[in-house]
Amino acid sequence: MNRIKTLRQQKGITQQKLSMDIHVSQQYISKIENQESMLTEDIILRLAKYFRVSIAYLLGATDDRFSELLE
Repeated sequence: MNRIKTLRQQKGITQQKLSMDIHVSQQYISKIENQESMLTEDIILRLAKYFRVSIAYLLGATDDRFSELLE
């Protein structure tokens, strides 16, 4: 399971809700969660801000959720 799926589930939202909130398709969220699609820089930034975690945490480079947190 990847961090995006974990964060989404911890927040208690559906793929559809996440897709609407960050303005992408639900199919794209599904592909990201199943590692069938690459993340763009823009989507990485949107997801980090949405979940209020650092980019490094989102991408699995650290276990510290808040290092270099985007405001």
